[in-house]
Amino acid sequence: MATLLKKIRGKLIHFSKRLFEIVAYSIPISVGWVTNGLYGISYVVLAYALLLVLVYTLARRDKYATTMEPGEIKLIVAGDSLIRVLLNIDGRHYDDASHRIVTNEDWYKEYRPLITVFFGIYWVSIFHPIRGLFVYQFEWDNLVSKGHLDENEENGKHIVQLGASGDYFLKHRDEPVDSIYWRYTYPVFAEQVELKDNFKVDVLANITFEVFDPYFAVFIMRGKWLTQSTVASKGAIADFGRNLDINEFRSTKKHGDDSEFSKAIMHINGNTTGRATSSDVPQIGIIETFGAGVYKVDYVKFDLSEGQEDAEKATKAVQIADLNARATIKTATGDAVAVRRVGKAEAKALTALMGDGSPARAAVLQEQVRTKGLVGFKGSVLSLGGGGTPILVDGTQKDKHDADAEKSS
Repeated sequence: MATLLKKIRGKLIHFSKRLFEIVAYSIPISVGWVTNGLYGISYVVLAYALLLVLVYTLARRDKYATTMEPGEIKLIVAGDSLIRVLLNIDGRHYDDASHRIVTNEDWYKEYRPLITVFFGIYWVSIFHPIRGLFVYQFEWDNLVSKGHLDENEENGKHIVQLGASGDYFLKHRDEPVDSIYWRYTYPVFAEQVELKDNFKVDVLANITFEVFDPYFAVFIMRGKWLTQSTVASKGAIADFGRNLDINEFRSTKKHGDDSEFSKAIMHINGNTTGRATSSDVPQIGIIETFGAGVYKVDYVKFDLSEGQEDAEKATKAVQIADLNARATIKTATGDAVAVRRVGKAEAKALTALMGDGSPARAAVLQEQVRTKGLVGFKGSVLSLGGGGTPILVDGTQKDKHDADAEKSS
């Protein structure tokens, strides 16, 4: 028995020594494997980093890949065939079936390539230049204030002064581009808009256009959508002014999406977007015709067109007459002497302007009649006929002051 235990003990000691030797020899081998593995991973990471730098460099040059700013759209073509549309618009993508930009948050989050999500790089094609970005000639204008023009620009052939005031200029640009913006604001300057009373005005507005169908606007229209849409916008401004006289044009609300001015321009979209008009008559607008429509209208200003000296003087006279009339209504003094004094001063100021054939004659006379109609009026509502708004007058207070005026005289 003792002999058996001695043999077992010897075996265990021998096994322990062998195990120790195996572990001791294995440690350097394991360390080598780990080291070699780390080296391998480093090489792979370095290779991917170099590849990413190469792709990004090529993307900046629009070769094999490209980069895009927020809201930018680019078309990939092969000859005269459209391959696909790239766009960088949050929550939206291009629907090939309808050729429209559609809202789809799920698609935007799940199907965009990782290289686009993390690095902003959009893959074009490995077959460059057989497949590449569509490049076309595009014309547009930038609105520049006088203070932002240098001397060379102000005298340049591509700079156009807007109106007689010289506060704003249009800087024309015409160059090849490889993209289009989903929404972009362009200045629209409508000259010689003839009003109902034959006055002519120059109107400036900033209009934000939205591209609905980039395939049609860029590939089919070859970028001419903006020129055509601008012409349509100027026509809408002309139609808007045709139904107003100078005072109505001045007083009509023109700021905001709910203004008549904005609605008149939105009308050119057609009735396919729900933003254009409440008309029940089906209408094909610029969205269907050019692939883009009006998104927002920001009115800037209007000036009397050049060559209307009489009109400018008459406009100022009308403003004075209107202020006098408003003051008379507001105070409702009924002071006949004061009213006669206002009437004489007004007549003296306006007589110099009133000559046969003056285009401003009708507008000035209208304001004269409105002012004089208040004198001796005993009622509560004064209506002078035509399309003017009736004037509310406090007849009781006016009678009292008329009586005081007669006693004092």
